[in-house]
Amino acid sequence: MKSEDCGNCQPGKARRVLVGRMTDAYRVETTSRLAQWRIDNLASCTYRKSDPFKIGKWNWHLSVEKNRLLFVKLYPEISNLTRDNPPIASFIIRVLCSVGDRKALTHPEITDRQLKNNEDFVWAIEVPLTGKFIIDVEFLDLKSVSANGGDPCSIWADGFTQKRSNATALTSLGRMLAEGIHSDIIINASNGSIGAHRAVLAARSPVFRSMFSHDLKEKELSTINICDMSIEACQALLNYIYGNIQHEEFMTHRLALLRAADKYDISDLKEACHESLLEDIDAKNVLDRLQNASLYQLPKLKTSCMRYLVKFGKIFDIQDDFNAFLLCAERELITEIFHEVLGAWKGQVLNMRDADMQKTCEKRAINSSASFGLNTYRLLTNVIPSNAIRKARLDYDLLVLMQLSVYTSDMGYGHGSYIVYLGAHSQGPRPLSYDTQSITNSHYDLLGSFLGSNEKAKDSIFYSYTRDINGFAAILDDEEAAQIAKHPDVVSVFLNKGRKLHTTHSWEFLRVERDGVIPSHSVWNKALFGEDTIIGNLDTGAWPESQSFNDEGLGPVPSKWRGTCSKVGVACNKKLIGARYFNKGYRAFLATLNSTISPALNATFFSARDHDGHGSHTLSTAAGSFVPGVSFLGNGNGTAKGGSPKARVAIYKVCWPPIDGGQCFDADILAGFDAAISDGVDVLSVSLGGGANEFFEDGISIGAFHAVKNNIVAVASAGNDGPANGTVSNVSPWIVTVGASTIDREFASLVSLGNKKHFKGASLAAGGLPSQKLYPLISAADAKSAKANASDALLCKPGTLDRKKVKGKILVCLRGENDRLEKSYQAAQAGAVGMILANDELNGNDTTPDPHFLPASHITFTDGKSVFAYINSTKNPMAYMVRTKTEIGVKPAPTMASFSSRGPNSIEEFILKPDITAPGVDIIAAYAGDAAPSEEIFDKRRVPFASLSGTSMSCPHVSGLVGLLKTLHPGWSPAAIKSAIMTSARSRDNSKVPIRDSTMSKATPFDYGSGQIRPNQAMDPGLVYDSTVDDYLNFLCAHGYNESQVKVFSDKPYKCPKSFSLSDFNYPSIVVPHLTQESVVTRRVKNVGTPGTYIAHVKAPAGVSVLVQPKYLEFKTIGEEIKFKVVLKPKFNGAPKSYVFGELRWSDGKHNVRSPIVPYIIYLGPHSHGPNPSLMDLNRVRYSHYDLLSSFVGSHDKAKDVIFYSYSRHINGFAALLEEEEAAKIAKHSNVLSVFLDKGINLQTTRSWNFLGLERDGSIPLDSAWKKARFGKHTVIGNIDTGVWPESESFSDKGMGPVPSKWRGICQQDTKGVHCNRKLIGARYFNKAYGVYAGPLNSSFSTSRDYDGHGSHTLSTAAGSFVPGVSVFGNGNGTAKGGSPKAHVAAYKVCWPPIGGVQCLEADVLAAFDAAISDRVDVISVSLGGGTEEFFHNSISIGAFHAVKNGIVVVSPAGNSGPDPGTVLNASPWLLTVGASTIDREFISYVTLGKKQLRGVSFSDRGLPSEKFYLLINAADSKTLNASAKEAQICKAGTLDPKKVKGKILVCLREYNDNGRTQKGEQAVLAGAVGMILINDRTSGNDVVADPHVLPVSHLNFTDGKYVFDYIKSTKTPMAYMTRVRTELETKPAPFVAPFSSRGPNLLEQAILKPDISAPGVSIIAAYTEATGPAYGIFDERRVPFNVQSGTSMSCPHVSGIVGLLKTLYPDWSPAAIKSAIMTTATTLDKDMEPIQDSSHLKATPFAYGAGHVQPNRAMNPGLVYDLSVDDYLNLLCARGYNESVIKLFSKTPYKCPKSFSLSDFNYPSIAVPNLRGDSMTITRKVTNVGSPGTYKARVKAPAEVVVLVKPKSLKFKTAGEVKKFTIILKPKIKGEPKDYAFGEVIWSDSKHYVRSPLAVKHHQ
Repeated sequence: MKSEDCGNCQPGKARRVLVGRMTDAYRVETTSRLAQWRIDNLASCTYRKSDPFKIGKWNWHLSVEKNRLLFVKLYPEISNLTRDNPPIASFIIRVLCSVGDRKALTHPEITDRQLKNNEDFVWAIEVPLTGKFIIDVEFLDLKSVSANGGDPCSIWADGFTQKRSNATALTSLGRMLAEGIHSDIIINASNGSIGAHRAVLAARSPVFRSMFSHDLKEKELSTINICDMSIEACQALLNYIYGNIQHEEFMTHRLALLRAADKYDISDLKEACHESLLEDIDAKNVLDRLQNASLYQLPKLKTSCMRYLVKFGKIFDIQDDFNAFLLCAERELITEIFHEVLGAWKGQVLNMRDADMQKTCEKRAINSSASFGLNTYRLLTNVIPSNAIRKARLDYDLLVLMQLSVYTSDMGYGHGSYIVYLGAHSQGPRPLSYDTQSITNSHYDLLGSFLGSNEKAKDSIFYSYTRDINGFAAILDDEEAAQIAKHPDVVSVFLNKGRKLHTTHSWEFLRVERDGVIPSHSVWNKALFGEDTIIGNLDTGAWPESQSFNDEGLGPVPSKWRGTCSKVGVACNKKLIGARYFNKGYRAFLATLNSTISPALNATFFSARDHDGHGSHTLSTAAGSFVPGVSFLGNGNGTAKGGSPKARVAIYKVCWPPIDGGQCFDADILAGFDAAISDGVDVLSVSLGGGANEFFEDGISIGAFHAVKNNIVAVASAGNDGPANGTVSNVSPWIVTVGASTIDREFASLVSLGNKKHFKGASLAAGGLPSQKLYPLISAADAKSAKANASDALLCKPGTLDRKKVKGKILVCLRGENDRLEKSYQAAQAGAVGMILANDELNGNDTTPDPHFLPASHITFTDGKSVFAYINSTKNPMAYMVRTKTEIGVKPAPTMASFSSRGPNSIEEFILKPDITAPGVDIIAAYAGDAAPSEEIFDKRRVPFASLSGTSMSCPHVSGLVGLLKTLHPGWSPAAIKSAIMTSARSRDNSKVPIRDSTMSKATPFDYGSGQIRPNQAMDPGLVYDSTVDDYLNFLCAHGYNESQVKVFSDKPYKCPKSFSLSDFNYPSIVVPHLTQESVVTRRVKNVGTPGTYIAHVKAPAGVSVLVQPKYLEFKTIGEEIKFKVVLKPKFNGAPKSYVFGELRWSDGKHNVRSPIVPYIIYLGPHSHGPNPSLMDLNRVRYSHYDLLSSFVGSHDKAKDVIFYSYSRHINGFAALLEEEEAAKIAKHSNVLSVFLDKGINLQTTRSWNFLGLERDGSIPLDSAWKKARFGKHTVIGNIDTGVWPESESFSDKGMGPVPSKWRGICQQDTKGVHCNRKLIGARYFNKAYGVYAGPLNSSFSTSRDYDGHGSHTLSTAAGSFVPGVSVFGNGNGTAKGGSPKAHVAAYKVCWPPIGGVQCLEADVLAAFDAAISDRVDVISVSLGGGTEEFFHNSISIGAFHAVKNGIVVVSPAGNSGPDPGTVLNASPWLLTVGASTIDREFISYVTLGKKQLRGVSFSDRGLPSEKFYLLINAADSKTLNASAKEAQICKAGTLDPKKVKGKILVCLREYNDNGRTQKGEQAVLAGAVGMILINDRTSGNDVVADPHVLPVSHLNFTDGKYVFDYIKSTKTPMAYMTRVRTELETKPAPFVAPFSSRGPNLLEQAILKPDISAPGVSIIAAYTEATGPAYGIFDERRVPFNVQSGTSMSCPHVSGIVGLLKTLYPDWSPAAIKSAIMTTATTLDKDMEPIQDSSHLKATPFAYGAGHVQPNRAMNPGLVYDLSVDDYLNLLCARGYNESVIKLFSKTPYKCPKSFSLSDFNYPSIAVPNLRGDSMTITRKVTNVGSPGTYKARVKAPAEVVVLVKPKSLKFKTAGEVKKFTIILKPKIKGEPKDYAFGEVIWSDSKHYVRSPLAVKHHQ
C-alpha cells in the first residue's frame, strides 16, 4: 500500500493505523450478496484496493481514493479462467459517514454492467473526509457470459438456495433501517415467522427482495397485500428478530442493531446494546466505543470509556490511535474528553506559572508519554476551538497534565458532591431541635455504614436536610454513591449539579391597571394587593436598599412567619422579612475542582446580599412595592411594582458567581427549599433551571414536591434554550412552569439612510447622537485594522477596528460570535458616534434592545442587507439614528420569545410543559446597586433598575399572581391555583389572532402552554382541576416508580393503584403522545364559583375526532366535583407523525374554563331604515357599530380591528373578536338584545316527488301542484350551505325566463370560476368567521363553488331543473328535478372544510341571512343545525326572524341526532322545521347463505367478481395480532389481517356512533375482501342505509345480522353470495320515520311542538360536486354528477321546494300561513293507510313527524290556515319572559306586552301542553279562511285519559280572509303530576278540506 503525507503527521513517521496492515483500517463483512466495508478513519490518506472479498464465484475489490472528492471503485479479480467471461453485475452501492447529517448517499441502481477492470465502475462523491465510513455494496444479480454464446445466465438461478441465520437478517435489516431504506407492512410485525416478514418486505422493496429472494417463492409474494409501513412496524419487526437471536450473534451484530435502535427510538433495545458495549472495553475498541457513545448519546458508555482512558492511564497505551482519533472525532467530543482529563488532574497544574509548565515539559520530553503529550498538545490547539481552549485553559493545562500523569496514580478520581434523597420525614410541620438532631444523626449512621465510621460521614456531609425534606449532601466517590443508591431507604442519589439563572409596563399589559389607574374589578383591589402573603425567592439574593423593598404602609410581620434574617450584609424590615444564604454545595463543587474561593468572592460569600442583580430583579417583579418615576437609562418611564405589591418577601440566596457553567447547585437549592418550607412561605419563586431530569434526581423537583405537600405553590422558569423543541426544564407536574413572551412595549431606535430609507431597530442606549444631522456611515469590515481580517472586523471583535477609520462615524457591525454589548463597547472605544447592529441570517428578525455604550440600533437581517447594499453602492454613505423611544400599544403582543424553552416534556410526554406564559422580554425591575446593567466587566455604569429578558423574568410575574390568589383563596390547593391560572389564560394576542412565535408563525401549546396569564380572570375561574398529594403519588406509580420508592416520600401508608393511566392524571392540560387508536382520557373538575351548568365546547385537533362525555356538567354546590371523559379517535391510520393541537372549553355563559378571546355576535334587533337602504344608511349603521364597541374597547380604531362583520341591511348587529369580560359588559348595554359566541353549526332524490304525488309514472297530472304553481316560476330560493357546482345540469337555465325584476343580488367575484345564469342568479360566499377560527385564508377560499357536495345536493332538491336519464352507478334511474323546478336559485356559501368538527360558523351564517334578505329571495333553505340555544343566541333563529319579518319563509332541518327524544334542533316557532322519512324505493342487495336469503341495502357501484359463493369470515376472526377482537369486529383501521381476509366476504359490525359505514368498506378493500356484509348492532336496530361503497356491500338489520353470525359459528366452511344492487319501487311500509331524524319534545319551549313536518330524507338522489368522491373519503377517487344522500338536510329542501310552489301560487300569504297550509294538510298514515311507523316498526308520534308527512297537492288548498303576525311572535316572547324594552329593540315599532297572554294561546298549527295537571286547561286558536265560503265542523281524537272539548263545534265562513276564534278545553281524567305525553288530534272539516292539528299532552296517566 502506498504511503502519503497525512496532514498533521510528524515528518518521517507514518501512522500505524493508516499504513499498517489493511485490516487495522477496515473490516469487511460479507454474506452471499452483500459486502459491507467499514473504514475506521479515512483521515488524509489514500487507500488502495481492499483485500478481496468473495461474492458469487468472483473475488471482488473495493478501492477508495481521496483527493478533493472521494472516488469509490468496484471491480472483480480477473483470472485467465474468467478473462473471456467477466461478470455482469447489477448492484446498489451506498456510503454512510458518521459525521455530517448521517444520511446515506446512494448511487442509482446499476443494471447489467460488465466489469473487467478498475475503471468500469467509478463513483466520485463529496463527503466529509473525517470520521467513520460504512460502504455497502448490495448485489442484485450476477450473471456469467455463456461460453457457447447464449444469453448471460444468472448465477443465482431458482435452483440455488442458501439459508441465512437470524443474525445475518439482523445485520441487513439493521443497516437498511438505520439508513432509512425501509418499507412498511400491513401485517403485524410481531406475528408469524421471520420468513413471513421477509416475504412482506421483499414484496414491497427490490432491495429486500434481492436480500431474501432465495427464501421465497414468487407465488407467495403475489398474495401479500402491502401498505406504507410505520416506524412502529419497523420497531416491532426489529424487536421480533432481536427476540429470536442468540447471545453470540447479538454480540457480533450489536452495532448494526444499535444504529437501527437509535434511529427508531427502541429504548429497550438501545439500552441492551448500551449495556453490552460496557462489558468488554479494551485498548483496541475504546476509541470506537467512545465515538459510538457520542454518536448515539450513550452517557454510561461515554463515561466508562473516558474513565478507561483517563483513570487507568490507557490514553498513553494507544498514542497513535489516539492521535488518529483526534483527527476524525467531533470537536465537541474532544473538548468533553479533555475536560474530563482536567477534572481528574487539574489541581496539580492550576497554580503553576506558565514558565514552570514549559520547563516541566522540556525536562520530561525524553519520556514517551511526554512526546505523546506534546504531540497531543499540538493537535489539540489545531482541533479545539479557541473559545473552548480559553474556557478550559487546555493549551497549558493539558500540556502539563500529560507530563505529570506519572505522578498522579495516587490521586483520588471520581470524587464529587452528591445529594442523597430519602423522601419525607415522619415528624410534623414544626419539628423540635431534638427531632432535627435525631434526623442528622440518622444521616451520619446511614453514610457511616458505607464510609466505615460516623466521623468520616460527618466530614463528608455538608448539608443535612432536616425540616421537611429528608436527605443530605456529601462529598462521595462515584462507587460510594452507586452503593448508597442501592440502599432500600434511599429514593435517589444524584450529582450536585450546577444550575443557571434562567418592570414598569407589564402589569398594565396584563390589565391589572389601566393608564396608571387600578379599576375596581382589578385583582389587585380584590386581593388587597397580596397583603400578608409571603413570597420566597430562591435566587442570587436581594439588594435590600432598593425602593422596591421599602416597607412604607405595611403592618406588622405576619404571625405565621418563622424565618430569620441573616445578620451579615442585609437589614430586614416589614417588607423584606427574611434573608438566608446557602453556599455549601457551591463550595463543595469548588473543592472537587481543587479550587479555592477568591478574595473578592470571599468578601461577599457569607451574605444574602445580591451582587448579581438577578435576584433583586425577580423578587421585585413578584412582589416589589410601588416605586414611581422609574426608568432604565431614561427609557420605559413609569411606576415599578410587583405582582403582589403588598406581599412580604423572603430571600434564599443559592446562586453565586458562575463556575464551570453553573451558578446555583442542587445541594444549596434543596437547603433553600427546606428552610423556606419551615419558615412558612406561601409561594416559592424559582427562576433557575438546567436540563430536564428525572423527578427525584432534580433538586428543584424534590424541593417543589415537598413545598406542594405543605400547601406552598412552587413557580419555576421553563428555561432559555428555545426555540428548539423538547428543551423545557422544570417539568414536574407539581411545579407551575412558565415560558416567556413579549409585552406591547418596544424600545425603538429609527435609522435613516442618506437614500431616504428608514428602518426600525431596537435599543436601550442612554443617549442620542451628538447632533441632529447625518453622519458618515462605515461597514466595520471596511474599518479593519491592518492586522485584522475583514470577517473578524465585521463582527467588531476586540482589536480589529482602526480608530482612524471609525472616529466620528456610525459603524455597522454584524451580529454573531461575540457579545452584542461587547460590539458596542468596541465601537465606542474606536471613536464611533453610533452603531448599527445588523443581524446575520441565523438570527433573522430577532432583535434585542440592549443598554449599549453609545447610540445604537439593532436591526433585522433583511434591513441589515439593505444597509450594507447602500454602503456598497454609495461613495459617501450617510445615516442618522433617532434617540431610543418607548412605544406602547405595539402589535402583535404577546409573541413568544425565541429563547423561551419549548415542549414537549422530555421526561413525561403526558404532562404538557410549559404550563403558562407570562411577560419575560425587556422587563424593568429592581437591580443590585453594585452590578453593571450589561453584566460586562468593562461596564462601570450602575443603575437602581434594569431591563432584563428571560424566563427568569416571566416566572416571578406568575409568582406575584399566585400571591394574589393565595390572599383571595387561602383554602385553595396549589393545584387549584395552578388550574385557575391555566384555564383562564388567553391564547390570542392583542390583535385577537392566535399568539405567534418570533418568526411570526402560529405558536402552539408547546410554546405557551395554556396561553398568557390573565390575572383578573384567574381569580374567578369557575371550575378547577384539583389534585391531591395522592394524585401525585399515583402519577409517580404510573410513571414507573415502584411502590417501595413512593412509600418513602409519601410519609404515610400508600399502595399504587392497580389501574392508573398517565392520561387520567387530573392535569388542566391534556396530552396524548401516541394516538394510534381510540383513547379515553378522564378528568374531574371542582366548582369554585356559583352553582350552574357548564357545557363542553371542543375544538378538535386536525385528524382527530373528540367526544366529551357527558357534554353537560351541572353543579349544585360550591366544592362539588364531577368527573368527565374525553374520547379521542384518530381519523386516519398509521403511526403519529407530529403533534396537532385543539382545546376543550367548559362554559356556563359567564366562565370560560379555557380560551377567552373568541368571536362573539352582538345582536341589536332590526334597523329603523326601510327595506331599501341607501349607501348612506349602510355606512351610518356600520359607524354606529364602531361607536358602540369603541365605548368598550377604547377607540374606533380598536373597534374596526376586531369587528369582522357589520350586519347593516336588515339584521342589526356585528360579529367581533372579544374577550369574555368585554362581551359580558356589552351584553348589559341597554341597546343590546343578545351577545353570544360564534359557534360552529353542522351540515345536517329522483323518486321522491313521484312518492309525494306531484307526478305519476313520469307524467304530471292536471291536479298536481307543479301544474297549478307553474313549477315555481319566478320564485327565488336561496340556499345557505356549502355553495354550488354551477356546471351541474340541475342548474341549467334552458327554458328559463328572465331574472325577476325584484332581484337585487349579485354573482360575487370568484377565484374558482363560478358563473351565474338565468337559473343560478346569485352566488355569494362568507368566510370571515371561518378565517378567524381557522387562521388566515388564501385566495382558494374566495369562491362559492361547492367542494363538498352537500350544497349542490340540497339546492337541486329544492329547485333543480329537469334532468332526464339520471342514475348513480346504474341505480335509481329517472329524471332528476327539484320541488320548484322552474324557480330561480341563489347560493350562499357559509360552510367550509371541517376543522375540529366545525364547518359553518354562526357569524358567517348571519351574514348570509342579511344578504339573502336584502337580495329579495322568497324562500331560504338552510340545511344546517347547531344547538338548542335561546332564540336570540342562535344565528339561524335570529336570521330567520328577520327573514319572516320580511315575508320570507325559512325552512330548516330537525337534525340527525335521533331517535333519542328531545334532540330536535332549529326549534324557533318562526322556522319551518323538517324531520326525515323514507320513500317507497329501496336499493337492495340480497345475501344468500346456503338456502337462506337476507335482504340488505347498498349503493355499491359493482357486484362480486364472479357469480359464485365466496368464503365468509367474521372480522373478529380476521384480526391482526396486536388488535383486539372488539376493534377488528367493527373493522377499525389497521385491525384486519390481509392474509385472513383476502378473497373472502368480510362481516363487519356497525356500532352506534362508531367509525363511518363507508370507512369500514375502505378497510375491507385494503385487507383484500371481495365484499362486505355490514351488520347493525342492537342500538342501530333496523336503521340500514344505502351508501355508495367502494366494494360490493349489503347492509343488514340487527335481526338478520344475528342469523349471519350464528351461521358462521355453526358452519365449518361458511360461504355466501351477494347480488348486485337493484332498485326496488313500491316498497312497504312507506313512509316511515328515519331513525336518525331528531325527535321532540322541544326542550327550548315545550309549548311549541317540533318538528313541524316530515318529508323524504333517505337515499335521495340529487346533484353533486365533481370535486370529491361520493363516499367523501380520500380513498374514493370516483366522480359522479349525481349522488345519493340521507339526512334531514335532504328532507329540508323538499319542503323548501314545496314552499316555492306555494309562494308562486299565493305570493301574498304570510310565512305562517304557508307553514300552516303545509302542516294542516299533512298525513299521519302511510301508503297502506296504516299509522306511520318508525324504523323499529312501532307506531310513530308527532314528536317524530310533527304534523305528519308532507302532501304538496293538498297544501295548495288547505281551506283554513293558522296565521301569525310579527306581533304574535312578540307576544310569545313576552310570555317567555323577554321584557318589553328588549322586545322593542327588535320590533322597532311601538309595542306593549299584552297584560294576559299564555303560551298555550300562541296561534300555532299544532298544540302542545307540557303540564296538564288536575284542573282543566283552555287553549285559544284562530283560523283564517283561504278557501271558499263554508261551514267547518270539529272532530276530536282525544289523547288517552284526557277529555277534549272544542267550543264552538262548528265555524261558518262567509268570505275569504274571514277569521274565527275557537277554544279547546282539556281536562285530565286522573289528577296528579304530569308524567308522560299522550297524543291526539283536532280536525276541522267542511267535507272537502281536512284541517288537522296534532295534540301532544303531558299529564298524569
